[in-house]
Amino acid sequence: MGRAKRLQLLVTVALLAAIALLVAPLVQAGPHGKPQPAQESVAPLQANHRATMIAAGDSHTCALTEAGEVYCWGGNSFGQLGDGSATNRRAPVLVGGLGSGVRAISAKGNHTCALSSSGGVFCWGSNQAGQLGDGSTTNRTTPVAVTNLSSGVRAVSVGGKHTCALTDAGQVFCWGENFDKQLGNAQGSSSVPVLVNGLSGSIVAIAAGTLQTLALTDAGGVFFWGRHEHMIQTIPPAYVSGLSSGVANIAAGPEHSCVGMSNGSARCWGNNMFKQLGSDSPIVLAPVQVPGLASSVVQLAAGGGPSANTLLRSHTCVLMDTGAVACWGWSIETQPRSQPVVVTGLNSGVASIAAGYRHTCAIMAATGEVRCWGANESSQLGDGTTTQQANPVAVVGFGGAAPINSDIIYVNHAATGANNGTSWANAYKSLQDALAAAQPGKEIWVAAGTYYPDEGGGKRNNDPTASFALKNGVAIYGGFVGTEIERSRRDWNTHRTILSGDIEQNDLASPITDPENQIVGPNSHHVVLSVGNDRTTRLDGFTLTGGTHGAGGGILSTGSADFANLTVIGNKGGVDIQDGNPYFLNIKITNNHTSYTGCGLNIERGRVVFVNGLISGNRGGISAGVYVWNASVEFYNTLISGNSNSSYGSVHIDEGSMKFVNSTITGNASLSNAGGVFNASGGRADVRFYNSIIWNNQDDSGIGTAASSINTIQNTTFQNSLVQGHDLGGSNLNGTLPSNNPRFVAPLSPEQAPTIDGD
Repeated sequence: MGRAKRLQLLVTVALLAAIALLVAPLVQAGPHGKPQPAQESVAPLQANHRATMIAAGDSHTCALTEAGEVYCWGGNSFGQLGDGSATNRRAPVLVGGLGSGVRAISAKGNHTCALSSSGGVFCWGSNQAGQLGDGSTTNRTTPVAVTNLSSGVRAVSVGGKHTCALTDAGQVFCWGENFDKQLGNAQGSSSVPVLVNGLSGSIVAIAAGTLQTLALTDAGGVFFWGRHEHMIQTIPPAYVSGLSSGVANIAAGPEHSCVGMSNGSARCWGNNMFKQLGSDSPIVLAPVQVPGLASSVVQLAAGGGPSANTLLRSHTCVLMDTGAVACWGWSIETQPRSQPVVVTGLNSGVASIAAGYRHTCAIMAATGEVRCWGANESSQLGDGTTTQQANPVAVVGFGGAAPINSDIIYVNHAATGANNGTSWANAYKSLQDALAAAQPGKEIWVAAGTYYPDEGGGKRNNDPTASFALKNGVAIYGGFVGTEIERSRRDWNTHRTILSGDIEQNDLASPITDPENQIVGPNSHHVVLSVGNDRTTRLDGFTLTGGTHGAGGGILSTGSADFANLTVIGNKGGVDIQDGNPYFLNIKITNNHTSYTGCGLNIERGRVVFVNGLISGNRGGISAGVYVWNASVEFYNTLISGNSNSSYGSVHIDEGSMKFVNSTITGNASLSNAGGVFNASGGRADVRFYNSIIWNNQDDSGIGTAASSINTIQNTTFQNSLVQGHDLGGSNLNGTLPSNNPRFVAPLSPEQAPTIDGD
């Protein structure tokens, strides 16, 4: 790598580290504490949104809101929910990257597509046959643009493993699997859109099934291409027998198709194993009228499985002009029905319907509420459970529907209800009460506000030994407004949830920024205790302040809990780790002041991983930033800056190992013995720097000197790094050259800048 490129990389890395806490997490915890690529943040739907369109796949469901946003829920093993993960969701989550500019959605199988207000098509989920249309066969957990369809599209329809789009010009393009000629040609599968030839007239609607595709003309005729009954393949597109006119709407299932006639009747044809055609014949080669419909059909939905087999459990539903929904075919509670039956509770008031593999959904016209019924093993009904339902249940978050989740204990200091933790309205008022009630497997959700360790849970008032003691198997989350139905909707930066050691509630600030002058009373010694906890324990989304112990006033840990999205500020000592293998993600340790070693982060024994961190503004005796003794510590994307101490480096290691990746140590000051890094082990410690910078630190030798950067480079590994005052050779930049100043930090004073040239 050339010098200029290395410098550019280093400056980029440094800047990323410096702003790591200001942007979305770059990495997150993986197995055994290893950093892994982060899932995109998800924003679950809150109550009282109105749905305008619904789409259902094999095990997932999506809804379009009147605001133009798309929310999905249910199975997500292929990323079909579009939230950046492969995690099933019991409640709706926002599809990432689409914003509020969506006008239509479609889903089937294990993928989903959206049509933007500008006429572009975006798809996500399974892409095994190229059905996402992005030129690849890579599954996508967030939307990708379909090749060559960035504008000019009026409709999109998702099939089992293929997708089709109708343009403003009346052309139809399809992509994905073509084993059964469902793309309309005799070629192989395609990962980009291909034009369907052979269509005549003006096409006004399309419907993609699993094996087939339909197109409706403005004259009411229906074209069909793909696989027909008994392995008959139809290419090029041909009119369906008896349907050259008079059709108003179309629907395609896995191996059956249906149309709504302009006279209000419905006709179906294809496989009829589960009576989905409204007939008792096993195979119907030509469209037959569905008997028993009491009113005119305005919409059809053909549901069923993802591929061609005899266990597709297909069904069909119609929305009638009375607002009622009737279904026939496979049912979770009875034998297959060959006659339409009105769905319980849906005899009026429905605006739209969608049918998945073994579930069906409807939108209520008056409220925009979504109701679903059928199978629910992947939470595709969106009611917060995995329990199948024979009758429609409300999807949480639409039209005012809200969940009751027995796995969550709610805390809100301002709650006025029963204060039993069962809901936001009935939340506990103290976190200690929730901790006392929590059993393994529970989550505690805490609304914004300030909580004290001596309140609730049988604690003694004004007891300085009181702490919030974490429990195995219990995850505690802060940052909520107090109305959320999904955890990821919280924002711990905006809705600050403070755990305060100010047990007498007389400190001069909250949170504390100057503990020497703002802490008044005998505060709690340790705000949070993690004693022997394992990885099932989590603290996430809090500000910890006002602890008075010089070692771990904010957190004292002897276990292996996960800590995420925390600000540890204004304690005597910040974080003290005495053993175990804790994992820290998105942590700020700032403005802690003590005469103890490791005022910010003190680690003695254990193995610690620290990702996306800021350790800054801590002031103390020896090594105010980080002190490590006989421990293994890894820092990824961490900025250590602005710490000041009497001696021995703002980062200090005495035995053990320390690794820095994509990290920066800058602007720290010590009265003696290195302002940056001090290795007290005489080279016995294993210290490694990868893509990292040590620059502009100060000690008694000056600012930016070799000695102020690091006291020794003996047995220290550097790769693609920059250390001021040192020419490390190899892939590293020469830190003795002023031209290699990364220029991302302001010097302590202009006159003392290592790059000053007299200008």
